[in-house]
Amino acid sequence: MDLMPARAGIFGGTDFADYVARCPELSLLDQGILDQKSCPLLLVNGKEDQQNCSADIHLALEHGAPKTARLFPGGHMGEGPVLPTIIDWLTDRLDRPATEGN
Repeated sequence: MDLMPARAGIFGGTDFADYVARCPELSLLDQGILDQKSCPLLLVNGKEDQQNCSADIHLALEHGAPKTARLFPGGHMGEGPVLPTIIDWLTDRLDRPATEGN
């Protein structure tokens, strides 16, 4: 299955042009979501990801509450200790008493 027709299908379209036409609706910045209060967030991606641009992480870091981010070498979701990094980050937050915050 080709990625772009599959993504276009989410919106009821069939091709890349249909997908691109609907993408602005997904902007968390334009919807005001990035500047709203949120739980602690870990943003993870590969530096060379062609599905989800790493610039999106930089945009998210410029808005809203502080976030934790990690860019790994490689494509989609990166290569290397991605899963252990996520598990360690989550475990660290679950080990903290609720009164300590993030």
